[in-house]
Amino acid sequence: MKSLFKKKIFLITFSLYLSLIIASFFIYFIEYKKNIYTEQWIVDYCEKNYSDCEKKNLKYFFLDERTKNPDLSIYAPPIHSTRIKKFVEKEVFPFSGVSNSKTLICNESGKYVFITSDRYGFNNLDNIWDKSIDVTLVGDSFTFGECVNFNETITSNLLKANYNTISLGYGSNGPLITLGSIREFGSLIKSKNVFWIFFAGNDLEDLSREKKSKLLIKYLDPNFSQGLLNKKKFIDKVYSDYFESESEKLKNSWPYKFSLIKIFDLSIVKIFLKNYFNNYQLSNSERKESSEKYRVIDNYDFDLFSKIIDTANKEVKSWGGELSFVYIPSPRVFHSKDYNLENKYQRDKVKRIVHSHDLEFIEIENKIIELKIPIDKIYSHGMGHFIKNGYKIVST
Repeated sequence: MKSLFKKKIFLITFSLYLSLIIASFFIYFIEYKKNIYTEQWIVDYCEKNYSDCEKKNLKYFFLDERTKNPDLSIYAPPIHSTRIKKFVEKEVFPFSGVSNSKTLICNESGKYVFITSDRYGFNNLDNIWDKSIDVTLVGDSFTFGECVNFNETITSNLLKANYNTISLGYGSNGPLITLGSIREFGSLIKSKNVFWIFFAGNDLEDLSREKKSKLLIKYLDPNFSQGLLNKKKFIDKVYSDYFESESEKLKNSWPYKFSLIKIFDLSIVKIFLKNYFNNYQLSNSERKESSEKYRVIDNYDFDLFSKIIDTANKEVKSWGGELSFVYIPSPRVFHSKDYNLENKYQRDKVKRIVHSHDLEFIEIENKIIELKIPIDKIYSHGMGHFIKNGYKIVST
């Protein structure tokens, strides 16, 4: 009897283990597709509009491209530098990417966009730095011209209109980094016109993260500077080493690199379950936050924002320039009445602060409404960054 019982236990255990092995193979292929390839809606859009589509996501497309060009850089928003040990150790917070480098940016259409960065790592024609500048643009990814070719950016549109223009924008920049960019680079340019391009969708949220940085908060002191102009070689080297080390990690990462060990020791099942429960908790947290939007807006640090605007305005005035404020609406405004009310609530608060410092407040939302162009012809898929038309609207 004991022998028969042991056999049953063994068969049950073996059957369960075999089932988990089979499940591991299925999970592997599901996770491979989810982790290696870009979002399905981007692929679907591309296949409807182009004959040749790149389906891998940014990280793994970058990995493939670096085999062809080992010097290729990838879009690295300044806030992400806090994850890089050498920057943290040396207390350096870069505000741009690798200089004079072919740089992979993004993919919102099924086609990846590359730029060639200028001498300071921004998205400009390099020779513009040798000219007298009429207009300086500061802000986040909309200022950078994310996800379009350079000739479709705000910078390029103004150049075509015979305004010598430089962009100091970069993805995920909030108000403190924008102030820092004016101090570190705008003071070199000293253009008569500086336009702060503010994205309503997340710039104040970015400030909530930025103000935790002891280094960034120092920019409220008009005498503080990191001297980034003299640190480009160091910044380029750190980024280059970081891209190389991350590429090596990706080559050997799961699920990119298949591992029989992970199949048979059931690591894949463990990882899958852990990620599932983590994502479930995150989803619940996001739902809770979305139900308290007004409270979230009221918790933004508007006093700090006002101090930043005041400091930036004085900085620009110190060289005889004029600062203007451009308010870019989140595309969600055009899809949700509830969000439109929230946007108006936030916009009115921001507008009062900007006007309190005697700055021009330029609203783009009304221009978009008046043109009566479908939103998906202005924002990528109606929800992403600007496409060609959107950047042109801001430029005119």
